[in-house]
Amino acid sequence: MKFFINLDLIINLYKKELFGRYKNSFMGSIWIFLSPMSQIFIYTVILSNVVAIKIGVVDNTYSYGLYISAGIILWTLFSNLLTRCMNFFIEHAYILNRINHSKKNLIIPIILVYLTDFLIMASILFLVMIFSPYTPLIYFFPLLISVIILLFFSISTGLLLGIFNLFNRDVSQATGIGLTFLFWATPIVYPMNILSDKVVAVLEFNPLLPIIELWHRLIFYNDIQNTYSLLLNLSYPLSLGLIFIVLFKYLLTKNIEAIRDKF
Repeated sequence: MKFFINLDLIINLYKKELFGRYKNSFMGSIWIFLSPMSQIFIYTVILSNVVAIKIGVVDNTYSYGLYISAGIILWTLFSNLLTRCMNFFIEHAYILNRINHSKKNLIIPIILVYLTDFLIMASILFLVMIFSPYTPLIYFFPLLISVIILLFFSISTGLLLGIFNLFNRDVSQATGIGLTFLFWATPIVYPMNILSDKVVAVLEFNPLLPIIELWHRLIFYNDIQNTYSLLLNLSYPLSLGLIFIVLFKYLLTKNIEAIRDKF
């Protein structure tokens, strides 16, 4: 029963998590769509006309805004999922100590909620791109693989940080600062080709770089001939994710009694 998945519980928690954010709101669940639509509008229409940076192989007015939007939706998925997974044990301590069921039943709804947010934003972005020179759907499978790896890396990193956060709450504060630095160390609001070779060499240690660059290189630079090498670069965040999840399981098993006593 340790690995039992309660589908009804997962669905109920998913609905509660997704729609609970808009409880007592006049417009209700409409905000699920309005919020990402407003973000995409700001990036593609307003920012593109304010900041004129040539992106990709096509000189298009809205290229820069679309470029930022592609990076932002990936970053939002990563940062939100990492933060929630890091706080998972603290948020659900009262349940974990009282109900004997798999932790997967509690964490899967969280993953599904942020994945839903991502899919909505990605769908809106791809719809906007219909009216642009870019055709991201032809790269569907490479993009899908990168998102799956991003999910795995975000979850494993968040859970590992969550173990440390249980015993020292400074970890959550330090993570917030670290995410700020990581955001600017990721080519989301700037293209890699404006950076010096020394800076690029440093940024290559960033595990998010292969994922963001795959989206940017394929969608905006039509770099289809390097698809294989771009996919191969995903082995870096995948390997880190595997290491982190193994460390998480080891530390969880080793400290399970201390964790139970703590709550």
